Amino acid sequence: MSRSAATLAGEGNCEHAVDPTVAELGGLDALVNNVATQQLAGDLTGLSTERWKRTFKVNVFSYFWTTRAALKHLPDGGIINTSSINGLRGNKTLIDYAATTGAVLALTYSLAQSTAGLRHPGELRGARAGLDATDPVDLRRGPGQLVRQPGAQGRAAHPDEIVPSYVFFASGRLSSYDSGEVRAPIGGETLPG
Repeated sequence: MSRSAATLAGEGNCEHAVDPTVAELGGLDALVNNVATQQLAGDLTGLSTERWKRTFKVNVFSYFWTTRAALKHLPDGGIINTSSINGLRGNKTLIDYAATTGAVLALTYSLAQSTAGLRHPGELRGARAGLDATDPVDLRRGPGQLVRQPGAQGRAAHPDEIVPSYVFFASGRLSSYDSGEVRAPIGGETLPG
């Protein structure tokens, strides 16, 4: 587990990350929850209870804790949760990870419903919640070093190909009518359902 993922597995760390950020920036325009841990597992019997709990703490609980702490600073700001296509279709080798990304999807829908309100007819008030569900992403940690997610299908997206989803949800002008939506830039793969 990466250092940032391990740090966000604790409730206090998530809550205490918000106030210094608000103080330094003078407020929040958007919150992007984008952290996860994953490991391949052959089947459900290969998952320990400890690993299951840790995956949920990092991948779901951290989103809940950080959002709860940031919400008072986001009267009109966007909440952007990063998930995975695995939350929409499942993954036989990433069972705990896929389960958490499905939970992030339900959390996003619920946040959109609970934070929406009307200030003026047709204008949403409250945080807008959107979700980017993509996998895999081509992240380079050094020259020629490709970091791919386990079990990935097809080519990896370049970060520039998914950034527009985040910009869309962060912009009230663009996404005020799209709260609770899922954008899934997945390279033309057909979504389940």
